[in-house]
Amino acid sequence: AQLIYAPQDKNLWAQSYERDLHDVLALQSTVARSIATEIRAQTTPGDQPAIAPRQVNLRAHEAYLQGRYHLQLAVNASLKKDKSKLISVEVDSALGYFQQAIQIDPNYAPPYVGIWEAWQASPLPNRDWIPRARPMVVKALQLDDTLADAHRAMADTLCGIDWDWTGAEREYQRAIQLEPSNADVHGGYSGFLFAVGRNQEAMKEAELQQVLDPKNEHMSDAFYMTRQFDRAIDLYHSRAQTAPSDFVPHLQLSNIYALTGNQRESISEVQKMATVLEYKELAAAIGLAYKSFGYEKALNVLATRLEEIDSHTSYVPNWYIAALYSFMGDKDQAFAWLEKAYKVRDMSSLADPQWDPIRSDPRFTDLRHRMGLPQ
Repeated sequence: AQLIYAPQDKNLWAQSYERDLHDVLALQSTVARSIATEIRAQTTPGDQPAIAPRQVNLRAHEAYLQGRYHLQLAVNASLKKDKSKLISVEVDSALGYFQQAIQIDPNYAPPYVGIWEAWQASPLPNRDWIPRARPMVVKALQLDDTLADAHRAMADTLCGIDWDWTGAEREYQRAIQLEPSNADVHGGYSGFLFAVGRNQEAMKEAELQQVLDPKNEHMSDAFYMTRQFDRAIDLYHSRAQTAPSDFVPHLQLSNIYALTGNQRESISEVQKMATVLEYKELAAAIGLAYKSFGYEKALNVLATRLEEIDSHTSYVPNWYIAALYSFMGDKDQAFAWLEKAYKVRDMSSLADPQWDPIRSDPRFTDLRHRMGLPQ
């Protein structure tokens, strides 16, 4: 192990270690402490490396690493054509390897978190996979309470489907304490803070996530949530160009243009989103309806078609149909679909700007109250 001061290419410290591979985690902890000592880091006891010096079954660890590999392929597939099929294949492979690791060593915690992450990468709605994956997170925490990603997974569960905002924040903060350089943890905490209306804190977490993971773009959603739409538009356009098979930038752009009164661009982005999702006929129908009858009719065509899609073959969230009716000005239909989303606990953040057209309605305040959100 070597510690090098890069600006001067100067070797500050070097040390050789020889251990049995079964002690690899203990070795990592030893090296981390040595480096911290060499750079004279001022750490508190809670900041010390949280890697338990336990032996690792190498076969279990290898199966776990195979699972991580296929999990990454599943994440990468989300930006490709035929994404649903590709994601399902890779998620199944990842789950198989994680389960294999658990069979080999039931006391090895990381594969349990891996199963949760694999389900999270699947195209299924939260209501379908979180109840199945939750026991894996609980087991991981029982085995090793120092896993930051396990606490992040529990936090995502508590705010995503339980609406336990206090418990979720406690888990996010514990994850950050354990692994302050984990960009995903800061990103999840940022989303949580936006959801509960603490925008300044949320923006700081998003900025920290961007610093920790500079190769990926993380600020567009933060600008969108704080209604800095001009800045968000530039970043979403950039994302759409670099990841042409990702529908999310088009969804967000369509929302921004709808909120700012640019109906033509909003419909254009909706068509692009439908095309990316391989609904080319629907994209054409939306364009024809807009040209012939105007904005609201085009959105009505989209909403009606989405209502007809078989939920067993394609997942269309109820909250998205609610948002379309909100943009059409049909508040009754918007709240009817929001109620459906509420009943199955598959909600979009109520802090999302897409709800601005109906935010002042007493029914929206009541919905926030029932979800336990700050008023």
